Amino acid sequence: MRSLLRGSLIPAFGVFDAVSQGTLEMFNSAAYYWAGKEPAAQWFAAMPFGLNAQGMNGWYFHGGALSLWEKTYASFNLVPRPAGSTGVQMGGWFRKKINSIEDYKGLKFRIPGLGGKVIAQAGAADGEGDRVAGQDCNSEDEEHEDRKEVRHCVIPAPMAICLVRRCKCF
Repeated sequence: MRSLLRGSLIPAFGVFDAVSQGTLEMFNSAAYYWAGKEPAAQWFAAMPFGLNAQGMNGWYFHGGALSLWEKTYASFNLVPRPAGSTGVQMGGWFRKKINSIEDYKGLKFRIPGLGGKVIAQAGAADGEGDRVAGQDCNSEDEEHEDRKEVRHCVIPAPMAICLVRRCKCF
């Protein structure tokens, strides 16, 4: 097995199709990024206020989720496997304090998956549409950062420091 840097062969959001078509042998990514291909995929990823890592593993291995996920991906010629877990995701990194549901109206927000759908229903602009790969949320999208009032990223702690500098409330 050879590990490749993101984007070296396929763009970040091209890996699903590349593996499905046999161009690559495997990928590791959050399942919520593939909701546009299969809406059920987003249930197999962490989400704000969702299960912690132990809960996700219990669901996969003892609650039937792995079988459901395999059936969900079968038509794409993919065999999914859990590979680590971020656990419960934060609700967001905000530039201003959220005091009520009204504060979400018109808020420019980057959040994928089911969390994005909930935030969009609360009135946030772009609840899911701004697809930025998790590892890219502090790099590739830097030039557009000022347009976002809140970010939602699954990231390692050192990168979180950058978000804390921009978004004081979480």
